[in-house]
Amino acid sequence: DYKVDEAQVFQTMFEHGNQEKIRVEGFSMLDMKRYLDHLGFRADGIEASLDQLASAGVPAIALIQENGYAHFVVIKGLRADKVLLGDPAMGTRVMPRSRFEQIWINSILLVARNRVDIARFNEESDWRILPRAPLARGLDRNMVDVQLLQRGTWDY
Repeated sequence: DYKVDEAQVFQTMFEHGNQEKIRVEGFSMLDMKRYLDHLGFRADGIEASLDQLASAGVPAIALIQENGYAHFVVIKGLRADKVLLGDPAMGTRVMPRSRFEQIWINSILLVARNRVDIARFNEESDWRILPRAPLARGLDRNMVDVQLLQRGTWDY
């Protein structure tokens, strides 16, 4: 297991990358590949579909353009109509697959080709990231404790 936070990853990529270019353009997929190589992962950029990624059963890094902002996300899981993303800009989130395919820039994925035995993909615990809606948490499903607000005599 590799426990690193985003700040550590960014610091290492910045130290080993073309700092002038990074300051102007941000990190590239090549910067991320070099970082993964540094950790002992053999990573490559490949052109692949989401179905191919699902068949491989490994996480991948993808470039998306959302609200005018291009950035990298980790595809942590796939279901028939949903994509589970680790997004440094917005946190872990689930997105409709059709929406992801609209904002995915180039169908290129950065995938580690070795050490796949430690890869975590489509983990049920990762899909449980979204809390239940506030009302769903507060309501007892047997409706015993629910009281409806009705106008009283003095409310008119």
